[in-house]
Amino acid sequence: YTLPSLFFEALQPNTIVEQFILGPHGSGSPAHYHCAAINTVLYGTKRWFLRQPAKAYYSKQHPLDDPIIKGASSSSSMKDDIEVCLQRPGEILFLPDRYGHATLNTGECLAIAVEFDSGAC
Repeated sequence: YTLPSLFFEALQPNTIVEQFILGPHGSGSPAHYHCAAINTVLYGTKRWFLRQPAKAYYSKQHPLDDPIIKGASSSSSMKDDIEVCLQRPGEILFLPDRYGHATLNTGECLAIAVEFDSGAC
């Protein structure tokens, strides 16, 4: 799989990390943030838990065990802090610099990601 040339032409000189992601149902990534990134699912689906940079944080807990993410599922006051979306094959998700996120594979998932150094991270 090749990312669309539009992304590489504009951003390749600033590429800092290229990732190949393969995970079973229920696997994922704890809450974290980094420089801007492009994420593409090739197979399966991935649930994203997104938080604006001012409220981004690092966690070592699985997303289903994270009290902030669990709170967003049950508390209307916390739902404003976390946006949840489902990424399907062929969809591209762009994360701006320092945008907080955690992921949960909702089935077997194959994905690629590219992080960029914007100079602001």
